[in-house]
Amino acid sequence: MENQEQPQAKLESLNKEIASLSSQLKDLGAKKEAKYKEKEARDQELNSLIKAAQELRDKKAKIDAEVKGLKAIRDVNNKSLKEYYSKLAEKKSVQQPADKKIKVRLNPAAIKKQIEAMLFSIETEGISFDREKAYMGKIKQLKVQLAEIEKEDAAYAEARQMRTEIGGKKKDADEAHDKIQKLAAESSDIFAQLKEKSEQIAKAKKSRSALQADVKELKTQLDAIDSKLVSVLSQWSEITKSAPPIEMRAPQPSTQISEMEQLKTKKKFTKEDILAMQKQAMRRR
Repeated sequence: MENQEQPQAKLESLNKEIASLSSQLKDLGAKKEAKYKEKEARDQELNSLIKAAQELRDKKAKIDAEVKGLKAIRDVNNKSLKEYYSKLAEKKSVQQPADKKIKVRLNPAAIKKQIEAMLFSIETEGISFDREKAYMGKIKQLKVQLAEIEKEDAAYAEARQMRTEIGGKKKDADEAHDKIQKLAAESSDIFAQLKEKSEQIAKAKKSRSALQADVKELKTQLDAIDSKLVSVLSQWSEITKSAPPIEMRAPQPSTQISEMEQLKTKKKFTKEDILAMQKQAMRRR
């Protein structure tokens, strides 16, 4: 009777330990699952933050490239403006020399009429040699004046064209400058957003690392309890092989007995075997 009680007492102790280990496994499994879900949520958050940051970086790079192009246009226009202003100053100095008084501008059409009238007189009227000579001298003088006027007109026309081009260049330069200012402000705003996203990413990574460490620690604990449970179940299996039948024990279904006998003959247990043996052990309590 004493020999029978000793294995039975050991089995009872093992059953309690199996129940305790099973409960620990269940609790740790639930904690691990919760931590894993929390880590997955953090992964999704991190991926979303990284994607948003990449989009901001791409947008900023595009804006910065546009700003660079606009600065090049503005610089070219400003350089052209300096050249135009320099040429325009030269034109003014040629048109109005500092050492000469401003002349009264003659009418080119009136000069041409005078020349035509004198030529007509020379060709059609029988004028004297001296008068013809005087007309020819006057015509020569008028032609010189006409040439100067035409030269001045050409210079004025060129100056007007230059002023028109200067206006266009200045407008382009001003528009480019205004756009540069707006884009630069937008780029600065994106930079601030990127800085904020960077801080959020760093925080999310730190949180995820902590969760990964928690999951790893819980897995280590689960593996340790699994190993311990395998050892306890092995002891339980060895005792049940040699334990004599207990009187008044309720008969188990033949299928369950058959399963347990098959498990007892195994040298190495799988997790499925452990679960099956746990169930059998719980039924035998």
